[in-house]
Amino acid sequence: MNLEHLHSFVAVARAGGFREATRNSGRSQPTLSQHIRKLEDELGTALLIRQHSGCQLTHAGQLLLERAQSAIETLESAHLAISTRHLGLGASSNIGTYLLPGLLGRFREAYPDDQVDVCIDDNLAIATRLERRQLDIALMEWWDNRPGFVAHCWREAELVLIVSPQHAWSRVNSLPASALRGAGLIGGEQASGTGRLLKSALGDIANSLTVEMQLGSTEAVKHAVHANLGVSVVMRASVERELASGYLHAVGIQGCSLSKQLFAVHAEHWPHTSAVSRFARQLAGTVAPGPAPL
Repeated sequence: MNLEHLHSFVAVARAGGFREATRNSGRSQPTLSQHIRKLEDELGTALLIRQHSGCQLTHAGQLLLERAQSAIETLESAHLAISTRHLGLGASSNIGTYLLPGLLGRFREAYPDDQVDVCIDDNLAIATRLERRQLDIALMEWWDNRPGFVAHCWREAELVLIVSPQHAWSRVNSLPASALRGAGLIGGEQASGTGRLLKSALGDIANSLTVEMQLGSTEAVKHAVHANLGVSVVMRASVERELASGYLHAVGIQGCSLSKQLFAVHAEHWPHTSAVSRFARQLAGTVAPGPAPL
């Protein structure tokens, strides 16, 4: 189905006639008529009832109008995806805030002609946008093996337990894991996979942990921890400056190394000459071959 033909149909349908649609769309009336006639031929049915006072939609025309905008968005997204110079890039909030700027800087330096549109949101929202093909590639803190996509681990991100300089744990560099039993944590972005990681690393101790506050972002968590409202587990990359300045203190967990895999996720099939491929190669030099173990 031709994208221009759909645009013309929507213009006439919403304007209620060809004359108003001509003013709104910038297309001539013969062009609009030709486009709609070709749509009707393709679909094998009339879409408009043409009258002197304007146009009315047939039942088929109404059905098409209800779906046309979604179809236009899908076709335009496909056109951009096929373009070798466009990249729709998504990132979960922590990756987008603390790791993506450096990646983008290197990418733009290497490929200044590539156009990059960036969407930063929580992991669940980014996964949904990727599945709807609104993004070409996404950098995420987890992936759940949705069909039709490939996930590569492009980085291991170290996690640290952070406390306030006023907290009793700020006087030590490490603690036994048992010291965490029953501790109250301050949570940041939901669905980041940190909870699952703690359960895997700490076993039954993780079951005793409680989330006393869910603040929605790592920036909010850092300020709450500094105010000694609780402790939290975050990516080290998100607190480098605060640790260096003494605003926060990192405490190691004895016998336990906390880290999470960060994934680059894209559809199974995309042009290897595209911006998607070029960006993938920029991730830590090259994306690890093959799907990452999830």
